Amino acid sequence: MNIRNLSAIACLVAASVIPASMEAQNNQKRKVLYVNSDVTTHIVMPENLKLVDISTPNIIGNQCADNMIRIKPMPVDSIGRNHYMVDEFLGTVTLIGERHIAQYDVHYEQRADRATSIYNVSYDDTQRYSNPEVSMPESEMARFAWAVYGSKRKFNNIHKAAYGIKASIYNIYSIGNYFFIDFCLENKSKVEYDIDEIRVTLNDKKETKATNSQTIQINPVYTLNPVKKFKKNYRQVLVLDKLTFPDEKVINITVSENQISGRQITLTMEYEDVLNADGFDITKVDRIQQVKFVPVETEKVVVREKLVRDDSGSKYKTKCESLESENVRLSSDLSHATGEVRRLQEENGDLRLALSKMEAAYQGANATIEKILAKEKQAKNK
Repeated sequence: MNIRNLSAIACLVAASVIPASMEAQNNQKRKVLYVNSDVTTHIVMPENLKLVDISTPNIIGNQCADNMIRIKPMPVDSIGRNHYMVDEFLGTVTLIGERHIAQYDVHYEQRADRATSIYNVSYDDTQRYSNPEVSMPESEMARFAWAVYGSKRKFNNIHKAAYGIKASIYNIYSIGNYFFIDFCLENKSKVEYDIDEIRVTLNDKKETKATNSQTIQINPVYTLNPVKKFKKNYRQVLVLDKLTFPDEKVINITVSENQISGRQITLTMEYEDVLNADGFDITKVDRIQQVKFVPVETEKVVVREKLVRDDSGSKYKTKCESLESENVRLSSDLSHATGEVRRLQEENGDLRLALSKMEAAYQGANATIEKILAKEKQAKNK
């Protein structure tokens, strides 16, 4: 995505979506990001980006992820200059997300170690706007999906078993303009299951003739679990656009395997199952919103607690210190666990390779033994 080519469009969109109540805030002093020619500055939004605008040609950049851009100062020889001045204003970067907009002034910093390398945009830096194209941001979908994932099972009547695989619907929730479908697969066989595809379709309940049946593909707008293989258990939450359909049709969720055997299992939801979709307790999502991954090296833990008076009675302090140390410890444990998982995955790959070699050697040994026995048999017959 070329940011510079979208500048004109972004200005028009920003003008159309920014409420009039924000005009006074636009005159306030914006936050400053410091850049250097030897440092690439990455800016991370808390939601997916829709448009990005860079106000001057002094800054170049592109979008490197759904919610991230990277910028650098334009080389001075490209703009006919010898160098940038200290703390020189280079331009303004405007980030337009799914529901929020943020603006930053960009200044030049001569020392590379003082330049901003990674900046995580907080919602405190943004202004909310109404975007008719986005009824629910993806980040909000993810929070709801995790809340659904952690909720108790409410459906026990939708299940299917085939090829040693048992599939079950755990929950169906209606949230805003979307259905959140929570289902689980249990692999009771000893063969690992490699997921090739998860298809959601709207089918006729009674398919008497192939020519009369109609299948409509439904594409999930969000999928929680990216895992493509599992050995024993698999849990997934699919987010679908809310839909109504006649009683003669059913929604099928089909999970197929990426193997020659092609194990396939289908869960069927009827119209009354969808009608029984429950609403969701927003307080569960509010609790999840408080759990964030905090970069320990760049940000401090923010704790909203009551202030506690110290012994002198003249000053106030918070109980952040213990929580900050706990955050550091947990981050260290997480990093160690991630490294351990990678090590075990590598060992697993080595063991699989060794096993395949042993199987090949075993087959070769069997073939050799069979040849020797055949020769001995021929010698006895003679």
